[in-house]
Amino acid sequence: MTFKCGIHSGSFMAGVVGTSKFLFDVFGDTVNTASRICSSCIKNYIQLSNNTNDALLGKFHTKERGEIHLKGKGVMRTFWLIEEVSAGSTTVHQYESTEPVFVKMIDDEER
Repeated sequence: MTFKCGIHSGSFMAGVVGTSKFLFDVFGDTVNTASRICSSCIKNYIQLSNNTNDALLGKFHTKERGEIHLKGKGVMRTFWLIEEVSAGSTTVHQYESTEPVFVKMIDDEER
């Protein structure tokens, strides 16, 4: 299985939508930006916005991808998520999340 993942940090709104069939959804520029970052991502990488990279400093190793053009957003500086930093040591390990996060992921079946 391959994937693409874009993560952006910022404010958003969430709520239940509908009157007969209910759906929980998230809205806002942060969600749209994460989706745009995902669209420009390379398969099997997790791409971060500058805001998210700043929030992860000291917790994760990242590598600058550089500036990319996002439709409707302009030029944005992005980073690749590489590894999680282990607390109290210089050892690192590959990041495997079991926690849900607000990201836009696309697998091959959706393309």
